[in-house]
Amino acid sequence: MDDGHDRRRGGGHLPPGHEPGAQSRRVKLGRRIVGPVIGLLALAALGGGVALFATASTDTSPSGARVGGFVLVAMAVFFGWLTYWIWRRGNPRQCGYLRLVVDPVEARRGDTVRATLTITDVDHCGEQLELGLVCTEYWDDKVESYNQYGEQTNRVTKTVDAAKEFRPAQRVAQQTMEFQVPAESPFSYEGSAVSWAWHVSAVDRREHHVDPRRDVPIWVSP
Repeated sequence: MDDGHDRRRGGGHLPPGHEPGAQSRRVKLGRRIVGPVIGLLALAALGGGVALFATASTDTSPSGARVGGFVLVAMAVFFGWLTYWIWRRGNPRQCGYLRLVVDPVEARRGDTVRATLTITDVDHCGEQLELGLVCTEYWDDKVESYNQYGEQTNRVTKTVDAAKEFRPAQRVAQQTMEFQVPAESPFSYEGSAVSWAWHVSAVDRREHHVDPRRDVPIWVSP
């Protein structure tokens, strides 16, 4: 049995005993590099904006300096939000009032896994609570872009649910559901350009808000 852990590309999407593959490591490394770089850009833009505002009164064009300062501060806000978004994608928030235990976390296609959901604060739950079994496919796609040097091709990792089954859950202190892993579904795989990752998920659906959730990764063998 395994308590809930966050599901991150780069290792957290895997149960204990399974190492991330080349694709997962590459995505994790990319986030580690891109996030801090954009964060530094945010700090640089903020510093430049503050400096322009501070020296505007002595500048030869005070109004122009203030406009420039406003633009730089706006850029800092945008870069700061982008840094947070990248970090949040790599570190999905796990709901504190949902506890999820899955048995077993090592299964074969066609096997049954048992999910026990415990709600520590029932009153905090919304009206649309769901429990499900999901297989996420990660694949590398070529994306073309253009800059001052011409056409450029980048590799971007995209995701899609290859298999999923969600059921309504009750707003009670504890409940258990059983899910059968589809016999014809993909099995867990960590590759260099394509991967499949399985997890059991409890989701508290919220309209116009990020859905609070609790995920437990599992490993599905052929």
